[in-house]
Amino acid sequence: MMVNVKICGITNLEDAEIAINFGADALGFNFVPGTPRFLEVQYAKEIMSSLSYFDQKIGVFADEERNRVEKISSELELKTIQLHGNETPQDCDYFVERGFRIIRALRVRDSSTINVVSEYKNCTILLDSFVRGKLGGTGEKFNWSLAKELTGRESIILSGGLNSSNVREALKEISPFGVDVCSGVEKKNPRKKDPELVKEFINNAKSVLNIG
Repeated sequence: MMVNVKICGITNLEDAEIAINFGADALGFNFVPGTPRFLEVQYAKEIMSSLSYFDQKIGVFADEERNRVEKISSELELKTIQLHGNETPQDCDYFVERGFRIIRALRVRDSSTINVVSEYKNCTILLDSFVRGKLGGTGEKFNWSLAKELTGRESIILSGGLNSSNVREALKEISPFGVDVCSGVEKKNPRKKDPELVKEFINNAKSVLNIG
């Protein structure tokens, strides 16, 4: 099977449509205040109203109050929530019990991060790079060898420093369910995806078969 590709940090309709047309399986929308790709809810609603045909729209939150996450997700009719802060397994279970699918992002420092994956039983796990003071979209990759013991697990998404030049190597080494890219398909502006980089990333990722 081919890998699932998520393009994260979508800030405008043009980028969303480009990603979908090139074969993206999911889009990530950032609701973490103070981050470069943050979206106001009203603007996100305007974008998403033109994407009603596309089901995999994912809201990204970090250390946000549960009721605000639930309110925004319900208002935007999101089915999947990505939690990118210090959320506990209990936080994840709270949203699962309310009918949401959960992606729990873990920033990999060392093997201790990998060891806590099993605590999140009802989540898809996204493995991202740890960069102090930043939650994601850093362009930095982590030591992929740390994740090798998770190879073939259906609920793992690989992120952190991926781009069109290294995504095939990453997929052959780790074999995750999916890959997530943000800054790797941008040039200088974090609020604008580069169409050619998006196309190349998706094509390269999906050229690697027998994932999982």
